[in-house]
Amino acid sequence: MTITDNAQVTARGGDVKAVRSRESSGISASQSLIINGRASLKAYGGNVTKNSGGSQEWSTSMGICAASFEASENASVEAYGGKTYGDMAGSSMGVYIHKIHQEHSEAKLSDNAFLYAEGGQAGGSSFGIYGDRYGQQQSHLTIEGNAYMKAVGKESGGEGTDRSNGIATYGMTINGGTVIASAEAENEGSKSSIAAISLLTQPPLPTYKEDLTPTVTAGESEGFAESADATSAETYAKRWVKIQATESVYAIEAIPSKVDFGAVKTGYTQPAAKTVTLKNTGNETVSVTGIQSAENSNYIIKGLPAKIEPRETADFTVQPKGTLAEGTYNETVIIQGSNDTKSELQLKFSVIKNSSGGGYIPPVQKPDIQAGEGVKATLSADGTKLTITAAAGYEIQDVLLNGTSKGSVTQLSGLKTGDKVEIKTAKKAESAEPSKPTDPTNPSTDESIKNIKEGVENTSITLKSKLTKNKKILLSWTKSRGYKVDRFQIYRSVKKNSGYGKKAFFATGNGEVSTYLNTKNLRTGKTYYYKLRGVRIIDGQKYYTQWSNKAWRTVLH
Repeated sequence: MTITDNAQVTARGGDVKAVRSRESSGISASQSLIINGRASLKAYGGNVTKNSGGSQEWSTSMGICAASFEASENASVEAYGGKTYGDMAGSSMGVYIHKIHQEHSEAKLSDNAFLYAEGGQAGGSSFGIYGDRYGQQQSHLTIEGNAYMKAVGKESGGEGTDRSNGIATYGMTINGGTVIASAEAENEGSKSSIAAISLLTQPPLPTYKEDLTPTVTAGESEGFAESADATSAETYAKRWVKIQATESVYAIEAIPSKVDFGAVKTGYTQPAAKTVTLKNTGNETVSVTGIQSAENSNYIIKGLPAKIEPRETADFTVQPKGTLAEGTYNETVIIQGSNDTKSELQLKFSVIKNSSGGGYIPPVQKPDIQAGEGVKATLSADGTKLTITAAAGYEIQDVLLNGTSKGSVTQLSGLKTGDKVEIKTAKKAESAEPSKPTDPTNPSTDESIKNIKEGVENTSITLKSKLTKNKKILLSWTKSRGYKVDRFQIYRSVKKNSGYGKKAFFATGNGEVSTYLNTKNLRTGKTYYYKLRGVRIIDGQKYYTQWSNKAWRTVLH
């Protein structure tokens, strides 16, 4: 399962009262769960308890349950386990990494991703993040880049071996980023085991990247935390631990960064206030120190927070003043924070003269339209309706609205500012006609070579992709007529516009091939992007066709 392209998903598990099979999860993936592309996921497990009756099964609640978990590319994930209580009350976990077979599992955070994982109050054990902890079934957690993670185990009310841990996996590797793990005190009289981080590797310590010197603080709580030894197991057995493996970053961002109140007529009713979200995108707490705006600003700003914790958000409102005279009121407001942080917010509003009285003119919507070659995209005057027209020789393959496929449609309605539309096109396959005799098999003269070189370099290729029944990716292509090639070079990446490298992923044996089946190095949930070109060799010199269009496929479960 993959969540990407700015998608915003909230998943809630229902409350469960039953005798058997008592389990609730916000989102459950039998294989990989991948969140990237600035997507946001909030997952909540429900409250679980046992009804009267004979059962040996434990009540369990999980925000996320997945065989493997990966968050990257500015993804934001929040996962909360629900409450487990009553007879046979088991564990509550924010994130549970588990495979049904005896195989190792992995969880990974990278590329500025954020994860908040919280176990709920449990009659059994409570974990922020929990993973398989057996010799033949080990879970491993990796943090790198500028990723930021908070994992919290709540109170546990059980006896004996019940536990409260922020992180409880078999092993853990830290190559960068920031980790905060905590476990709250157990109920009075409980014999629970409590520790911020519990690992089964020997010694039970995180593995740090070579030459990395983390800054570690630990204590019975954040207020009592102090500098601690990263190589001591006692450090991670404290109730609150912070591991910082990257330098401090202070940064805030206003979302959206532009607010347009449109135009009104003189005598207008004051437009309603709009909400702006201020997000801390760094790894340190930022105090909001003030606002820099035009003298005698024409806007009212309310509700700015005093401070924002790392990766947290806070909302405030902005509103034009009432009874403004005819004119244009565009301003840039700078929100200032500690450590020289700042974020710009552009405001637009205008008042036009109208002798007949008041009235409100809705603002023009401004969706983000990304169109490939061979297509014309026309927005209506108010920006809410898009008309898509393919140029001669092209066809519309797919239209995505905020990452969701709408098929090869020619119109979209109800668009608004903030929407993202991607239009994917491809050249139509040419009919199979005999090639003109413009390409001699054995060129000899300089003029012939020159003509062939120009012909090859002007040769175009249309590339298509398809996911086969056995989850492999089949590429097929059509080359424009006239000039042969000796082979095709296929390049692959996991990013659309970069990462293809200088060396071809695969090269065909000859230039007559028009298909390639990618069967190797494919991961479930990953999207793979392809492009190719033809190669002609004359007297040892290589000449290349134009690059094909890019084609891509996601390997589904």
